[in-house]
Amino acid sequence: MRICCLLLMAALSGCAGQAREARRANVDRVTLRKQLGRSLIEHREWQAATQPLIELEQMAPRDSEVHVMLGTVYREQGLYEEAEAQFNRALDLDGRYGDAWGGRGLVREERRDEGDAAIDDFKKAIQYAPNNAAHYNNLGFAYYVRGRYEDAVRALRESLRHNPSSRRARNNLGFVYGRLGLYNRAMHEFERGGSRAEAESNLGYVFEDAGNQEAACERYHEAVRLDPTLAAAASNAEHACPTQNARRE
Repeated sequence: MRICCLLLMAALSGCAGQAREARRANVDRVTLRKQLGRSLIEHREWQAATQPLIELEQMAPRDSEVHVMLGTVYREQGLYEEAEAQFNRALDLDGRYGDAWGGRGLVREERRDEGDAAIDDFKKAIQYAPNNAAHYNNLGFAYYVRGRYEDAVRALRESLRHNPSSRRARNNLGFVYGRLGLYNRAMHEFERGGSRAEAESNLGYVFEDAGNQEAACERYHEAVRLDPTLAAAASNAEHACPTQNARRE
């Protein structure tokens, strides 16, 4: 009997070892696929990332990061319902996951949902990831499109406090200052958020938005002079300044 027991224990030990090896192999596969998913997302290869992440979701259904990555690639392809479902799943697994709150907020904002649900999500994202500059930027832009310019300035300046080199936050802050009529401050932010030609083009848009066509055209044409390859400035000048264009010809 003792021999049989020893044999049984040895067999159980062997099975346990095999189970550990199988789990380790699965963890390694998940880790490698997550690295692939992150790389594809970093390079904005949204479509290429979709199928590997779907397969990864099947391998690791309780990994909240996987759901956030899949939600991100769905959102970037305009698949908002699928994206929201993934972010909701991530939040079901981890209600303190800031990127899941931020991702769902972007879905709601890009989908143009009514009300302030997106703002509420961005605030939650900041609560759980207070050092992530992107969440403050997204909150600031959401305030901007709602005409809450002072709130937008505060959020965007906080974004820049965490990431002073963010071109997106710089330019967003410039557009907010433009709406407030603070054109010198707007230009200052635009210059720090891109080339001089891009700054001139952005300020041209600010003036056009304010109804000052003459100032807008002056800026657009200066942008084209500085950088003839800047397509946005050339396009804006073409549609906003037909009279001035004719005189130049």
